[in-house]
Parts: sequence; structure tokens; C-alpha cells
Amino acid sequence: MQVSDNNFKYAIRQGTLDDLHDLVVATSHAHKDSPYRNLDGELDIADSIEFISSLLAGDQSVGCVFVAIHDNSLVGLIMCAMMPYNRSLHDKVVAGEPLWWVHPDHRGGTLGLRLLKQYETWATDSGYHLVQTGALDDRTGKLLGRLGYTEIGRTYMKELSNGS
Repeated sequence: MQVSDNNFKYAIRQGTLDDLHDLVVATSHAHKDSPYRNLDGELDIADSIEFISSLLAGDQSVGCVFVAIHDNSLVGLIMCAMMPYNRSLHDKVVAGEPLWWVHPDHRGGTLGLRLLKQYETWATDSGYHLVQTGALDDRTGKLLGRLGYTEIGRTYMKELSNGS
């Protein structure tokens, strides 16, 4: 999907291995902006490279990344992946969003929404029944509610004494 109109000057496209460096940098920025940084410290760059590479080079119906480009710079992304839910709980195939991020200088417009819509299109085209995403703030949660998403719980995390 290439988007460029009078009010929207971004290209949204599927990420490639050529984007790997920029995606790792963006993931690092996203991690620093998130509450997860308080729980697990620094982002493991090697793990990030491995995970992102698997989304970029693997079966695109199982996972992929969409990037938003502005002036030749990556300013947003959404990662899409099949969720490993226990099929005995329900008969739906669920797509998940491991990371949805927009650079702070590009927030407040429609870029995040357009990335989300690209994720939904990918999931529909790949045969998923449900999509799942998260919101780290009330503003995003309200937007998701207006788009038909239902809040199904909140995420809590606790570090255990045997954690490394």
C-alpha cells in the first residue's frame, strides 16, 4: 500500500531485510518509550535481530512487518504475527501485534491508524479470524474502542526471583 495524498506524506509498505537495521533502531526507541523498559532493562539487540529477521524472511502469512517511510526515514512500524493460542479454548485463528510504534514527531495524525488498518488487511488476507493489539495509553484504547476492538483484559508482569 503506497499512500501519498495532500494530508498524508508517508509510504506504507511491507518491510524487507534491507530495513532490518532501521527496524532494530526503531524497536530500541519503542522499548525505551514503553513501560516494559522498567521490567527488563535494556533491549536484547541479538534477540531483536533474530525475531525481526524471522518476520521479514519467513512465511508472510505467519508474520510480517509493515513500515512507514517519510523522507527516506522509517518513522513507524507494525509487526504482525500468528498468536500461539491453545486451539482447545476457541476455534479462531488469532493474529497478534508484537509491536506497533510511531516516532513521537509523527504522532497525532492518521499514521498509527493507517498502520493498524494495514495489519487488519494482512490478517484478513492471511485467513485470520481475530486480531489482537494493545494500548499503552487511554487515548489509544479509546481509538481502538471506536474501531470495534473490545478490551479483553489488562497485562501485568512480575519479575520472578529465578529470572535471569
